[in-house]
Amino acid sequence: MKSKLFLIGVLFSFCLTAFGTVNKTAPINIEKLNAEKDYLNMINQCANPKLFNKILDQALATKDESKRALFAAQIEETIMNNPSCFIAAVTKLGNKKCEVVEDSFIKEPYFYPRHEIYKSLSSAADYASSCFAS
Repeated sequence: MKSKLFLIGVLFSFCLTAFGTVNKTAPINIEKLNAEKDYLNMINQCANPKLFNKILDQALATKDESKRALFAAQIEETIMNNPSCFIAAVTKLGNKKCEVVEDSFIKEPYFYPRHEIYKSLSSAADYASSCFAS
């Protein structure tokens, strides 16, 4: 009988410890949340084709290597995380600019391996009709 009571007592104390309502909230990291928000906004920019086309034009026009790297990061992250949106935006630029984007940022990517970039692009439904498929 004592062993059963002891066992019930141990289980009860375990339940109180494991399922207790101790308020242990961690502080919210605002900087991390802002960085995550900026990242999500970056990869979803091409949902606004005019804005994304402007970004692509700026990326193609800049000669400053550090700025090109920032644009490359944005372009590559968009390709990796939202390839259909990227293809739709680049298609609106026309075939000549599409080829320049490919030569400048896709054939020789800055951050991701080329095969990963093309793998992501080819996963998009509209890949076959894009300038990248040729």
